[in-house]
Amino acid sequence: MGAYIYRRLLGSLLGLFLTTIVVFALLRFLPGDVVTHLLYGNNDPAAAEALRDKLGLNKSFLEAYISWFSGLLQGDLGESLFYGDSVSSIVKERLPVTLELTLIALFVSILVAFPIGIISAVTQGSITDYLFRGFAILFVSVPFFWVALLIVVVPARMIGWSPPVGFKYIWDDPVQNISVLIIPAVLLGISLSGRTIRMLRTQMLEVLRLDYVRTARAKGLKERTIVIRHALRNALIPVVTIIGLEFAFLMGGTIIVEAIFGIPGMGLLVFDALNLRDYNVVMGALVVFAAILIAVNFVVDISYGFLNPRLRT
Repeated sequence: MGAYIYRRLLGSLLGLFLTTIVVFALLRFLPGDVVTHLLYGNNDPAAAEALRDKLGLNKSFLEAYISWFSGLLQGDLGESLFYGDSVSSIVKERLPVTLELTLIALFVSILVAFPIGIISAVTQGSITDYLFRGFAILFVSVPFFWVALLIVVVPARMIGWSPPVGFKYIWDDPVQNISVLIIPAVLLGISLSGRTIRMLRTQMLEVLRLDYVRTARAKGLKERTIVIRHALRNALIPVVTIIGLEFAFLMGGTIIVEAIFGIPGMGLLVFDALNLRDYNVVMGALVVFAAILIAVNFVVDISYGFLNPRLRT
């Protein structure tokens, strides 16, 4: 098991390093720079060039990357080119918002998907099965941002109600925090649960047809014990992968929901920083995203070893 963890950890670190190179290179190809925004209305080329030198924007790619990466190795994400604040402090302020939204949405997705997927598999061919499969297809098919807009616009036009606004951190005002996040989190969770439902149902059906399940039934074990203790564990490996992908999608794909519901998370931070060409903020945020996602994938890989001991070798 130790060698298995070591190989996964080494691969994860290599993936993170390659991600920083790719993202840094892509940002260098973006047209324009932050100087255009800092000197808005000032068309003096000399002033623009002097500011670029001051901010280090005239460095070569290799020189700029080595300088940034050496700071990263010391835990320094640099300073915002536009605001001048520490990128670490900006990310530290925004990251808990997106993490909280992601974890609530993921919890909702699992809470919805597991019972529906298991019941649909156990009742294969019944009305319940067809109904639950219809729900899964509906959850996958309907764009969550379209439903989010409906939730915001339709009640406001018809009955004068709109979702709560004014985000507060959970340690400052738990009630306001949950009231603002619960609607977008439930919306995201239900939207993502469709894929998990379909995958769990498919895997459960395959496992329930295996010989050891028939043997367990022949021994007189209760159906609930067979389904939960024996079948579910062996059906979980692909499902865990789907859940890991859902987490990755939520961490990087909440920008639309954050914009619609006015949630100051990492998605909006990256969007605003890209518009301002604030490369340091974009790099800092994306590196944090990549580190979290690689860590999640690492945990998923390790979970495979516990769910299926044959994968440890």
